[in-house]
Amino acid sequence: MTYEELISWQYENALADEWHVAVNSHPSADVKTLLEIKALKESSTRLQIHVMHSVHRNYPKAEWTEFETESDLLAKQTPRTPLWHSRYNKFNATADQMVALAQQAIVSHGYTVTAASKELISFETGMTWGSWSGALCSISMQQHEPFWFTVRGSGKQNVRGAQLAAFDFGETDKIVNRVIQTMQSLAK
Repeated sequence: MTYEELISWQYENALADEWHVAVNSHPSADVKTLLEIKALKESSTRLQIHVMHSVHRNYPKAEWTEFETESDLLAKQTPRTPLWHSRYNKFNATADQMVALAQQAIVSHGYTVTAASKELISFETGMTWGSWSGALCSISMQQHEPFWFTVRGSGKQNVRGAQLAAFDFGETDKIVNRVIQTMQSLAK
């Protein structure tokens, strides 16, 4: 259980902050507070910590509860591959997985990635209907909570060389939406 869950249980039952601890399956004779246990757990990720409230210590069927920190819970929830959840309109992935997914979608359309970071990927297309020089587009990935991302994009027509103007009749929006749809289908 998490620190917050244990503390909440303790207060709901009006119990003192007195916990027995077992570190790597070795019970300690010391009684600690939850805050002390949390500090112990965060000092080393290799420690396996179980706790039991002192009121249960002499109860024959009492069980030890594994103490997990927020980082432990996040590690267990780390996605192996990116997944698209249409219900939430979000991707479930790590930042690195999102970058790789976006690059894969961009390249699958024959576009060229020009810059990439964990929040933004820029790419160029070849010649389009609105511009001889193609379009410059970007995909932004916003992380709202651990491992949950929303994706948005934008673009503009390139104007280079002797070309005086480039007209965009929604073409860059279609290009960006196509790339995002490809990301969604690759992450199913």
